Amino acid sequence: MIVWGPLMIGGGYYVLTHNWDWNVIWATLPYALGVTTVIFGKHIDKIQTDREKNIHTLPVLIGEKIARHIVIGMMILPYFLLIYLVVIKYFTPLILLTLIAIPRLRQVLPAFTNSKPKTRPLNFPDGQGGWPLYFAPLSFGYNRSFGTLFVLGLFVDVLIRILLPTFWH
Repeated sequence: MIVWGPLMIGGGYYVLTHNWDWNVIWATLPYALGVTTVIFGKHIDKIQTDREKNIHTLPVLIGEKIARHIVIGMMILPYFLLIYLVVIKYFTPLILLTLIAIPRLRQVLPAFTNSKPKTRPLNFPDGQGGWPLYFAPLSFGYNRSFGTLFVLGLFVDVLIRILLPTFWH
């Protein structure tokens, strides 16, 4: 998570501007958390295999149930971060386009409240990008929705600031 947000974007911002801004770091976390849910989901899917191979991923160390609940938190937290960044006027309310992803979030969250099914659920994709992976494809599908809307929201936020500089003061 640190690599996908604070390190790459926050570090890049610092190198370009010679200025450290914690709000930049906070603004990187929604995307970073989304990407991390996919990686975490994959490691939850492989928890038994990793345990047998003595591979100590974080889900192996903390256990499947806690790992699943951490993913739920990583899916919900970005909304609160974005609302905070709107309240402090770092972003305009246009970044809240990401709220359109909430119905997709509501579709995937119930799966994370239970262990991975023993057999492929009905209508769940099979093979590449699907079963036997379960949590990773669910995380990916949700993150694709949230991430696309987040980037679109960023684009619109920047565009409105250029076209209407007094829009959000």
